[in-house]
Amino acid sequence: MTADAPRAAKPRRARARPAGPRAGRPVAVIDIGSNSGRVVVMRLTTLGHLDVLADERASLQLVSALDRRRRLRGEAVERIVVAMSDFLQIARSTGARTIVAVGTAALREAANGREIVARIERAAKIPLRILSGDEEARYSFLGAAHGLAVLDLGGGSLEIIRFRRRRLVETWTLPLGALRMSREFFVADPPARRETGRLEAHVAAQLRGARACAAARRSSAPVARSGTSRTSTSAAADIRCGGFTDTS
Repeated sequence: MTADAPRAAKPRRARARPAGPRAGRPVAVIDIGSNSGRVVVMRLTTLGHLDVLADERASLQLVSALDRRRRLRGEAVERIVVAMSDFLQIARSTGARTIVAVGTAALREAANGREIVARIERAAKIPLRILSGDEEARYSFLGAAHGLAVLDLGGGSLEIIRFRRRRLVETWTLPLGALRMSREFFVADPPARRETGRLEAHVAAQLRGARACAAARRSSAPVARSGTSRTSTSAAADIRCGGFTDTS
């Protein structure tokens, strides 16, 4: 008997490998905050997660640079220009072609804010958009819905965001930023008891006036986010609202 001829192996289709976690296009966001500036470069993965490619900060101290006429002084503007230049280099070094730059409370409230924005845009050659208080709170909420945060404490303002079932319900933007409060209430270092007492009374009155405390308490676990909250959450817990958890 003759041996059967070997069967030809069926060709196998090569399985398409899923794209790597860095398959998306990098996007850079530059935040010119009242206390510090920050650049974050991210890429959306095929699984829907954000892959952080770069994350850098720079101290700006803009609230401290506001004069009596609420104008930002020249040295503060120079700090922004230098920070923007550094942030753009970081963003472009990661391959980011989409770069979004925004400013918050200090630039929003500065009497010469428009002049400063125009100067920064000329130097950086990209648009710088000043967020309204509502926009700042909304973007904080979007970050909160992703990272379980409801309170965003910066150098110039405090955003409180309440949401239910991942839907935005209410937002507040209050002039209670850490640098702003330090400048207005503290003279001694460390602050005297009477200074901290005046500050606590002021913050409590602002929160009660905005009816923000009651809303924050309705959240199952109010959470604080932002760099400033790392050093201030323990102090905030002693003020009327209390009970915040820091996830910065």
